[in-house]
Amino acid sequence: MLRLKSFLGELDSKLATFLVVSMAVFAVGFFGFAFSVFYQTNVALAETTTWAPSNDKPILEIHVANNGLVFLQGAKIVSIDGTTITASIEWNKMNFLWKIKTNGTKYGKRYFGTQFIDSKGEHIAVEDLLVGETLTVSGTLDTNASIMTVDAQVIRPSN
Repeated sequence: MLRLKSFLGELDSKLATFLVVSMAVFAVGFFGFAFSVFYQTNVALAETTTWAPSNDKPILEIHVANNGLVFLQGAKIVSIDGTTITASIEWNKMNFLWKIKTNGTKYGKRYFGTQFIDSKGEHIAVEDLLVGETLTVSGTLDTNASIMTVDAQVIRPSN
């Protein structure tokens, strides 16, 4: 302590006061930190909930990108009228009704337009789909339609 006093005596009084106050603040902060680390402290944790989707319901997804690409998962077929499918995705009390336009054609082994692919990867036709089936659909948004309409590129029934 004697050396510190002799060192402080050589300094300007304002600088010496600043040095003593700085060292005191550092010491209080250091010991406060050490106390909080080495002794039990109560830390508030955010509440976490675990959520798992129901196994008996399909995963529901609606993605519409800014470039018009659309992805629907869990869309349930409401009706089929020729090559147009009406499907809905229901979240609680909200019902999203989608018009899905298809244009799948086959020439030999090649497929053009909308592809219908079953769970085994085999090509099927719109006639093979049934009302009540759950679909995964990817395509483009028809921005000229008055209701949500997808020009489908790939349709895959979930079962």
